[in-house]
Amino acid sequence: MRLFRDIGKLSPKYIPRRLPHREEDISKLLSFFPEDMFLPITVQVVGSAGCGKTSGSILSGKKLFSERNVYPIYVNLKIAQNKHFIYSMFIQSLRRDISTRSLSADEILYKFLKYLDKTNRRVLIILDEIGYYVGTKDTSIIYDITRLNEFPNIDKMNVIGVILISRDTNWQKLLDESERSSLGQLLLQLEKYSKEESLDILEYRCNEALKPGKISIDVLEYIADTTINEVDSDVRRKEMRG
Repeated sequence: MRLFRDIGKLSPKYIPRRLPHREEDISKLLSFFPEDMFLPITVQVVGSAGCGKTSGSILSGKKLFSERNVYPIYVNLKIAQNKHFIYSMFIQSLRRDISTRSLSADEILYKFLKYLDKTNRRVLIILDEIGYYVGTKDTSIIYDITRLNEFPNIDKMNVIGVILISRDTNWQKLLDESERSSLGQLLLQLEKYSKEESLDILEYRCNEALKPGKISIDVLEYIADTTINEVDSDVRRKEMRG
């Protein structure tokens, strides 16, 4: 432990308190969810691997929670077998003691909305890897989550919005017309990090994880060079060959 201040800060799952060079993108993403909206907003966050799509979306959710008491619900769709599993995760993230075993997917989603209505709890739904799920599982999830306001007997819609995260928009070609039309036009495109930006990110993360003076700027510059020369420019890349 002579090297590390907090080794957990190097985990790919760790979401830092701020994302260098993504502050403006996060502000723009938050602007899509104004306080006075009464219908859920669907926003797509698109960009290559490692450009901050997931971290930026989750951090935006955390800001909404701290500033407006909007609870973020994050689901990585690569681990989701079907809509029953996904909608059950919506409820389980709020109340683990609510059973959904005997219900259909549509019934679970309706139960989720009724629970929010009853408890007056507002949420933001974040669905990661939507392109993967639509391409390998089921496209009808798009129709469901973009038409939540059409469920009957819901006095107040407490889902303020849905964030759909993907590497590109090619998955939309798999949707039928009704599913595609419900997506809307709100899209946040994240560009790849430059070498200088990657270096700033590495320095910030190392300052959080390592004790002072434990890694040289030359090593960080080498990592930044290696990362930026990769095809996907993924700043999370952990292996260096040479």
